[in-house]
Amino acid sequence: MESQAARHAVARGGTSEQAATTFRDVFAVAEFRALWAAQLLSVIGDQLARVALTVLVYDRTRSALLAAVTFVASIVPTFVGGVSPVIDAPNPAIAIGKMPCVYITPFGMPVVPPV
Repeated sequence: MESQAARHAVARGGTSEQAATTFRDVFAVAEFRALWAAQLLSVIGDQLARVALTVLVYDRTRSALLAAVTFVASIVPTFVGGVSPVIDAPNPAIAIGKMPCVYITPFGMPVVPPV
């Protein structure tokens, strides 16, 4: 059986003579497990927020079109985040991270005009 140090060496780009890295090797690293779990929770939270916002729009407006537009608008930052290396800005991640404020803020207002 391979030692944990050897597994870490493979995960960090060990030599070609060593065996290919497996999921077991990767998940043996505690730091990776913590990062993976945090990312998983973040994605789950984002999806729940998208669904909740879509349901809120439909509940207030009874418009399936507006609910669909809201859901699509909530996905746009994900796609823009994928092209962020193309954007020539000091730190595009900050701008992309603040995009949800643009489409969530109007729902915090007490009155939403009927459509």
